[in-house]
Amino acid sequence: MLLSNLNNKVLQNLRRYIFILFIILLSACNISPVLNDTVLSMKEVKGIGELITAEYYGEVISSFSLVSKAKLDTSLNEAYILVQTSYRQVDTVINNRYAPQINNYKEKIAKLETKKTNAWRRSRISELKENLKDFESKINRKKIKQFKSDQSQQVKSALQLLTKATGANKRTLLKHMLDNTLEYKDIHEKYKNKINDLRIKLADNKELVYIGRGSVKAGYNLEELDSFNIFYSPKRDTMYLLDFDPIITDLDINPYFYYPEDVDSSNKLDEYDTTLLYGFQLIYSSQEKDVTLQDINNVKSECKRKLYQEALDRNIYQNAQRNAEEALSGLFGLLSSEGDREIKEVIISHSKYFSYQVDYLYDKKIDKDEFNEIKGIVTADKDSLDEIAFKYQTLKYQLKYLDKFMLDLYKQTQRSNNVSEWDSLCSNYFYDRKIALPN
Repeated sequence: MLLSNLNNKVLQNLRRYIFILFIILLSACNISPVLNDTVLSMKEVKGIGELITAEYYGEVISSFSLVSKAKLDTSLNEAYILVQTSYRQVDTVINNRYAPQINNYKEKIAKLETKKTNAWRRSRISELKENLKDFESKINRKKIKQFKSDQSQQVKSALQLLTKATGANKRTLLKHMLDNTLEYKDIHEKYKNKINDLRIKLADNKELVYIGRGSVKAGYNLEELDSFNIFYSPKRDTMYLLDFDPIITDLDINPYFYYPEDVDSSNKLDEYDTTLLYGFQLIYSSQEKDVTLQDINNVKSECKRKLYQEALDRNIYQNAQRNAEEALSGLFGLLSSEGDREIKEVIISHSKYFSYQVDYLYDKKIDKDEFNEIKGIVTADKDSLDEIAFKYQTLKYQLKYLDKFMLDLYKQTQRSNNVSEWDSLCSNYFYDRKIALPN
């Protein structure tokens, strides 16, 4: 009996020491996933819902001519990608068909060049190189012929648009498209004067200019938080909200009137500049041609895009984070003051992908450099955990944020002037991850 009691006591002490060791180790990390130890609960945090912590009021200007230019650039980029994809398919098939003959020429030339040169060998090398050049020209003609017979009406129309805009002949344009280093922007730069002439012609002397005044609001959706995002440090009385990204909660050119700050009901509106009261204000509309409702909507949409960019330039996300930390510190401190522990500070950190997303979506399109960066991120993070960015987390947790990153990029860059490989990268990613392709 005495031995049994002694063993039980040893076991109890051992459990106590293990528990104390666990607490010491957890305190050493300075964070502890203990939310329920305070008077706050996950339900209370989520119940706050959407928290708006930053707002930007701005004024932007847009015109029909600028929108027309952007629309033409988009059309030409889409045409370039369509024709390039179609022509490269033909190029691959023809190259594979004649690869043995080409390699035979090259092997003969290389073999002769490795031997001691004499007049006969120099003449033979020159002859073989000339024959290879003629053979490659013949193959290129076959590519053009095959491309013409295979192309759909859509591809044919796209090529006609490109030749009309650039003034270049079809053979020259197709040659550009086989150069993997060239994108539409390079073609645009080469033929920018011709393309500008077409833009002016398509504008057809029509002009429409609007000023847009409105606001962009940013903040956090606390309903997106879960226990994996919240860590509480009892040593510092600090709540950490990890991998928690701000969002744009509202972006609109004010469809109603809004008043200057110093206007109140006791003042007469005619004492103030009444242009401040308008969301959209028409500055100029040409009389030469009728302006359509679609023209007006396009110009107004461009105003909203510019307003979004201005809000980013004015650090709306940084302001949203700073104000949210202050607001939540005060709120959580008040709610937790009745418990054993009081939350004195809230610190928010964004996920690994947030800054990338803001940069890539600034112009709402993915260029070649951005594409290569995104491809590198996906390759690195799809199968391996980034233990620095997602410390103490799992690959499944990381993939949740990577999925959201790719979905947001895809949704907000649809029908934009993206690099040609972008849609393919997204399709392959969503297929591998078994995610339905967004509409």
